[in-house]
Amino acid sequence: MNINEINEILYEINKFFDIFSGAEITLEANPDDLTEEYVSDLKKHTQINRFSVGLQSFIDSDLKLMNRRHSAEEAENSIKILKKFGYSNISGDLIYGLPGMTGEKWLYNLNKFMNLNIHHLSAYHLSYEKDTIFDKYLKKGKIKQVGEGSSELFFRQLIEITQKENFIHYEISSFAKKGYFSQHNSSYWKQKTYLGLGPSAHSFSGESRTFNISNLQKYMNRVGEGLPFFETELLTKVNKYNEYIMTSLRTMWGVSLNYIVNNFGEKYEEYFLLNSLKFLSSGDLKKVEKKVFLTEKGIFISDSIISNLFYL
Repeated sequence: MNINEINEILYEINKFFDIFSGAEITLEANPDDLTEEYVSDLKKHTQINRFSVGLQSFIDSDLKLMNRRHSAEEAENSIKILKKFGYSNISGDLIYGLPGMTGEKWLYNLNKFMNLNIHHLSAYHLSYEKDTIFDKYLKKGKIKQVGEGSSELFFRQLIEITQKENFIHYEISSFAKKGYFSQHNSSYWKQKTYLGLGPSAHSFSGESRTFNISNLQKYMNRVGEGLPFFETELLTKVNKYNEYIMTSLRTMWGVSLNYIVNNFGEKYEEYFLLNSLKFLSSGDLKKVEKKVFLTEKGIFISDSIISNLFYL
């Protein structure tokens, strides 16, 4: 997007909403798009004050495997350019668990990241989603998944390095220095309402979710003609409870038993406690006063734990 397009969007947002002073305004970007000229113009002419950069890796062979168009050098330079023009609120994405990854390679990526003095890290283990290129390669035998032991090693390295560098592990995949938690993503995990604009965007009102049409042309046509361009799902109490468990257990704030009682009733608290017993006994969950958290051990099987705590 060019500067005028970004400002047009921000202008419309400011026209319809009161934006808090100092609000977090994040631009997601690929490293190769962040040239000195572009970043200089963003700094001079827009309200953008935070960047989320899709670094993914500082190893060229990894980037080639992921079909990324930027190089390892461009990944590093993009952060240096942002800092040169006065941006300090930066988040970077890294992916681990790639086919052929070793502990040595992952440590190289983590140390490279830390040396760039970035204050927020989103670290994701590669997943093989249906019909993606990695899924197709896997089925054809072109690549092999890393083993569970390797995945555990990579996660241990991630925890060790981030702790050493004084990052706070505030959500399963999110690590940040104090004062640099993502305000936007934290809204998801704390059941706050949000508005999504554009094709494929989701919105949450507290009582319902809306899902915009994904097809760009159909979306534009329907908006232009004043026709419905989204579907709405009304959330039941069970939906809300399950979403609360799913989002809260992913974070360092955990599940509040008081919140469950106040918002869903004692029946749901009893259900949660009964179904969490085996995970508390196994050390995958821990209970501190009226809150329940995933342990470091439990994070490895968090999806299984969370699904077992859903109200069915």
